[in-house]
Amino acid sequence: MLYFDFRYTDVSFFCPYPRLISSGIRLDYLTLIRNASHSPTFLLEIHHVPQEEPRRQFSVCLGGSLLNIANYNQFVEWVELNRMFGAEHFTVYVTNVSTDMKAYLQFYEKRKVMTVYDWKVPTETYGSHCSDVRCYAQLTLYNDCISRSINRTRYLILCDLDEFIVPRDPDANNWADMIREAGCEHHSYILAKHTAFNITAPIDPVFASHPLMTPHDHSVLLYTRRMDFFMEGVRGKCIVRPERVRSASSAHSPPNPKAKDLCVLDPRYGGLYHYRHFNTPTFKNYLYITDQYMHRFGEELLERATSAHHKLRISPKHGH
Repeated sequence: MLYFDFRYTDVSFFCPYPRLISSGIRLDYLTLIRNASHSPTFLLEIHHVPQEEPRRQFSVCLGGSLLNIANYNQFVEWVELNRMFGAEHFTVYVTNVSTDMKAYLQFYEKRKVMTVYDWKVPTETYGSHCSDVRCYAQLTLYNDCISRSINRTRYLILCDLDEFIVPRDPDANNWADMIREAGCEHHSYILAKHTAFNITAPIDPVFASHPLMTPHDHSVLLYTRRMDFFMEGVRGKCIVRPERVRSASSAHSPPNPKAKDLCVLDPRYGGLYHYRHFNTPTFKNYLYITDQYMHRFGEELLERATSAHHKLRISPKHGH
């Protein structure tokens, strides 16, 4: 059976063993069998989560594996803007990247703000796809990141390279301020409504001529034409408490939008900014809203991104 015309699909298995834990028994390996008479053919090591209070407040998981098409200028801007908003650590999964991108990944790893994992999935061309599994097994990637984050971070954000959860209240400079201003401190899911910025529209002139803009292409500071915010549950993303999330699908779209554990951000406080191409006539003729709110962070963002590029490129190890 093919899932969306793919050869493989993501599957999650949940194996609760509370009785063993209460008895003081520790499990270190597990296996999967078809039935009780089937002999196991492999063992998987169990990675136990730390039993302590999280040391970090906010961590970010890049919502998809980095490929060789990734733009390292865009990547640096994504990292630095999220750090401005409060991110203390990033988890990134790599399938295949350029030499330049590897240098940037190592740069952040050495500064202890990023952990990079190889993400090996079947990638032989199958039908019209470049991978045998949908989105390079993105749901499995998410679940892996959520599990690794339990008791290591208070809040976890899963977002793509072209997405940002942006604090929009004038009194909120970061995610902590945003959550407090919105009254969402005690919720497990904090849903940011989605809006899309058209990066095929003419660029905004405010930062286009900035002296630090030259080496940065695809900057979020150049695109200010967006749609209205979508209704809740449509392409939104959540800030989650990882120890309370059962699976990645609920991290994106909580199973019950009316649940008392869900806090939906009013766009006055924050929203999901998504920067994407719009090439169809319908979207080209859309009456976009001009939103220059990101310019509030522009000067610091450009300084931080330029500093990261400079520190890396003056290092003889990377040939710059």
